[in-house]
Amino acid sequence: MTTRLSTSSFTGTARTLVAVGTAAAMLAVPALAGTANIKVGDNYFVRPGSTPTVTVRAGTTLRWVWAGRKPHNVVGSGFRSPVKTSGTYSRRMSKKGTFRVICTIHSTMKMNVRVV
Repeated sequence: MTTRLSTSSFTGTARTLVAVGTAAAMLAVPALAGTANIKVGDNYFVRPGSTPTVTVRAGTTLRWVWAGRKPHNVVGSGFRSPVKTSGTYSRRMSKKGTFRVICTIHSTMKMNVRVV
């Protein structure tokens, strides 16, 4: 037996719950292939504190954006940006896996990139 529901059979509360549930599910999904910006602050990637992990789909271009005043570089498996104090550096992530990215100038400055 198949039951069809029209939108008029949902109450306002039910529609709200469906919308909230859909929004929460979308936040848990890795970024679609495209471009993902990553902040390069003074002695951190993404945010100050613990080592962040950024999850993206294969084919995504990561773009590191310098936002601090100190010089940094971006070094990962098979790539190395120049030392910079401003501007951007981009790298397309095509291989699946988890990769460590560091700044060779500041030993505590690191992040993980997970490509799915």
